[in-house]
Amino acid sequence: MTRTLGRIVLLAVIVAAVGFYRGWFVAQSSNSGNKSDINVTVDKNAIRQDETTAEAKAREAEQRIKDKMAPATAPATQP
Repeated sequence: MTRTLGRIVLLAVIVAAVGFYRGWFVAQSSNSGNKSDINVTVDKNAIRQDETTAEAKAREAEQRIKDKMAPATAPATQP
């Protein structure tokens, strides 16, 4: 149970770090008197754009693998 919880927390930290790095999340703070406000903005367009790019790269990689595997999976010809 502890390991599972630790893995979930680690995954959340990784997603947050990648999200801030890629610009998916933006944190802003403001101070006024005795109050501090922290706002986190989620840029859905940036997430969708990165998702589309990742899908395209995955399809390209899949096609390259299929192209490399084609000669190995082709039926043997008899001499």
